[in-house]
Amino acid sequence: MPGPGGAARPPDRDPRRGDREHRRSHRAGDHRRAGPAHGGAHGDRRRPPALDRPRRRPHRRLRGGPSGRAGDARGAARPRRYLREAVSRLGVVHLTFDDGPDPEWTPRVIEELERVRARATFFVVAERVARYPEPVRTALAAGHGVELHCMRHLVHPFHWRATIATDTREALEVLAGVGVHPTYWRPPGGARASWSEALAASHGLRLIRWSADGFDWRGDPAETMVARIAPDLEPGAVVLMHDAVGPGAPRPDCSGTVALIEPLVRLARERGLEPALLGRGPSLSGFEPDPASAARPRRSTPSSAARPRRRASPAAEVTVVEEDEIPDRDRIALRELISSGFPRAAGAYGPEGWRTIRPAFRSLCQLAGEPVGQLSIFELQTDPPTRLHGLGDGVVAEAQRGAGAGRAIFWAAVEECWRRGAEIILTDTVALKPMLLSWGFEPVPRFAFHYEREGACRWHRHWIAAFRDRPPPDRLRLAEGDF
Repeated sequence: MPGPGGAARPPDRDPRRGDREHRRSHRAGDHRRAGPAHGGAHGDRRRPPALDRPRRRPHRRLRGGPSGRAGDARGAARPRRYLREAVSRLGVVHLTFDDGPDPEWTPRVIEELERVRARATFFVVAERVARYPEPVRTALAAGHGVELHCMRHLVHPFHWRATIATDTREALEVLAGVGVHPTYWRPPGGARASWSEALAASHGLRLIRWSADGFDWRGDPAETMVARIAPDLEPGAVVLMHDAVGPGAPRPDCSGTVALIEPLVRLARERGLEPALLGRGPSLSGFEPDPASAARPRRSTPSSAARPRRRASPAAEVTVVEEDEIPDRDRIALRELISSGFPRAAGAYGPEGWRTIRPAFRSLCQLAGEPVGQLSIFELQTDPPTRLHGLGDGVVAEAQRGAGAGRAIFWAAVEECWRRGAEIILTDTVALKPMLLSWGFEPVPRFAFHYEREGACRWHRHWIAAFRDRPPPDRLRLAEGDF
């Protein structure tokens, strides 16, 4: 029946017919064009799309998604949400062994891997490689990977950077002697310090950890270890095992690890995962940087030289004053200044302006005869004995902050410490830590410097130290560390 204007009216919907058939008949009718030939009054005009028909959108390829081609910069910068999908598509798992080689157990591990036709990666201790090079050559000949673990199993956060740098350099020299040029580096214990990544990059290495651990060093039965690994055995998993009895391991031998290989590989293949070398597909281990964040342009931050800085008042003067030579009037002003800078600990400062240790001298910044900044320098007793100066209670009046007073009093204090024969300068600061690091200070490893209080060994995580001309000691006990 014609509708208004002569246009054909769509047929009434039959409730017995489905929506799809109704829409098909609705589109196929002569109502599509309402021209004069059909009695239309508005010429050749198309009907608006049906309201119940979903609107199609053109397909768009997501930038940097799994479809990115090899060598394409967009593919290299794929977002992290695609990492697990890419790993699942590859279907690999990485078996890794630490603390070897062992002249007895490493060959048996290799034999078991050959029996189950699986490939693995060995993170070796170079000190053991120098004594037992044959297991390493056997692993390479069998198609396994050999990467860097360490030279002497030193845990990074507990040692100085210079110590680990020497350890790493010696390890790489030993590995090069047996034809190994590693790409990956697993630090002992999987622990890294703030400088570990930079040290690895200086040798062209990538830090790597693990995502599944059976704790085979305990000596548990194979079925117990498989049950422990199973929840984390997913595409891209990095499984940690040991082909030698490492430091502190309670088990007598590695027979449990050899027995673990066959059921672990069987479980992986039941899940569609094939053991592969590291580097053959993405891995879900720690330490590896996110490719998306690595390729993402970072917001540039102006350098300190480019930022507008307040100039210190020309009348301000920085001097080094012996503790005994500070007048009583200035001592009262210094105590008030320190209390304003450390309000939570104000009650711990005595009338002379110090807490548990009496300073040897101070670096003062004065303006018109009034102290506006100060830094106390302490001569600390140590075991073994060494000439260690501690810098503490650094504070600048609020009106002078940002004008360079803090930098000036620290510089004067450091210069005076070296002039007086200090071998080590130790301080605990957060605000000026970047500045002091640029002067040659470095973070103190955990408990490398420590002191005792209330029956406990204490260490400050913000301690940084500078050394005159000798390598830093591995351990140094302070008579007092709260300064």
